Amino acid sequence: MKKGYVSVVVALVLVLGLSLLCTFFFPVGDSKSFKKTSCLTDSITENMSRQEIATLYKSGTVAVYVESTYRSGFQTITQSSLGSGVCVASIGYQAGEYSVSEGSYFVTNYHVINVAVEEDFSNYDTSVSIVLDDGNYTAYSAEVLWASQELDMALLFCDEQIDGLQWIEMKDRSINPAEGDQLGFDEVFTLGTPLNLQYINTLSLGYVSNTSAKESASTKDFYYWTDSDGSITGTSNASNAVGSFMGTQPTEVLENMYEDLIMINLDITHGNSGGGLFDSEGYLIGLTTLGLTYEDTNGAQMNFAVPIYPLTQILDKIILQNEQGGSAVISYQTLGLNVADANMTSMTKSIQEQMGVSFYYIDGMIVEESQSSLLDFEGEGVVVLANSGTGLIANLTAGTVITGADFGNASERVDINDRNDLIFFLLQCDSGDMIHVYYRANGSERESSMYVQL
Repeated sequence: MKKGYVSVVVALVLVLGLSLLCTFFFPVGDSKSFKKTSCLTDSITENMSRQEIATLYKSGTVAVYVESTYRSGFQTITQSSLGSGVCVASIGYQAGEYSVSEGSYFVTNYHVINVAVEEDFSNYDTSVSIVLDDGNYTAYSAEVLWASQELDMALLFCDEQIDGLQWIEMKDRSINPAEGDQLGFDEVFTLGTPLNLQYINTLSLGYVSNTSAKESASTKDFYYWTDSDGSITGTSNASNAVGSFMGTQPTEVLENMYEDLIMINLDITHGNSGGGLFDSEGYLIGLTTLGLTYEDTNGAQMNFAVPIYPLTQILDKIILQNEQGGSAVISYQTLGLNVADANMTSMTKSIQEQMGVSFYYIDGMIVEESQSSLLDFEGEGVVVLANSGTGLIANLTAGTVITGADFGNASERVDINDRNDLIFFLLQCDSGDMIHVYYRANGSERESSMYVQL
């Protein structure tokens, strides 16, 4: 018995030893070893110049490269676009009580990666990559976790360990800033990739030019075709190559109304989109996003950034959803609503008059002339254009004006004056929340309210 017992022990030791050797030389599965990263903003010392901070931040800013392939007739066409991005979280970042365990998260503009998420481009084979300024333009595959056309913002995730990459801290200084953080005519800078990759992490220094809320519209080419009585039978984004079809009518429509912009006098151009706008203390306060055309300004350069505030509200939620599962980000679209505010309706009517078309296009939907009264909205609030939702939310019928909301405590009511106010409120909500919505309906000036479960 004793001899047999020893033999069994020896055999077990040999098996365990061989198992460990096999695991060392031939790793099982897709296991990865991740090293903890750190926050670059924590490395900033007093009296560092913007140039010195920018030099440090080259380890946290990237280019974003998007490549798409689609078929047009017998041709296979490949197109690409370039933008910029910022690492806002990586391994070791604390999302509440949870520490990020793998990969990195990057913020960029929606319009940089829109081909990867819009239904118009569903027949495209699209890849999104983040590119490092490491001397070799090393590219890593990324996926889009969240995107908002209205806010022109998107969050990307790369599950690789990227040596040398660190993350940068955000701070809201323009939408709901803490006392003392309100943005003024501050010194700011950006790192971006103008025009092509050889200019990755190009520094531009300047100032905030204007701190008042701004509105600016962007338009897109749009195609539609009609039947014999003139009613619309089909539509398409021009980028989908429908323009070559016989009988299509080209026009221009409202793609997005930008609200709450930060006006800056930094030099930016194509490729800078999605690049970080940083203050003199190194905080990420916005994304360089758009500029007015030469015709609009008679040659003067007027550029704008979108504030980083929305991402400060939902970054941790998205990380937890990605790594552990959890509540998704709530938007008015997930509630089945199409909405508009006075800025959007005014611009939509203006475009329709200029183009002479027989319909209006707003918030991703066509409004026929018979429904044009919806676009007569000129007041404060958000008018509901359409509602495909169910349950209590179905009470918000077309023409209803949403004026406010709270979480059941009227003393904490948030006034909804425009579309962004509605978006920002919903970013604070979780699935299952019961919210209190204030609205006007049926032309009544009297405000009503109802509870809605998300």
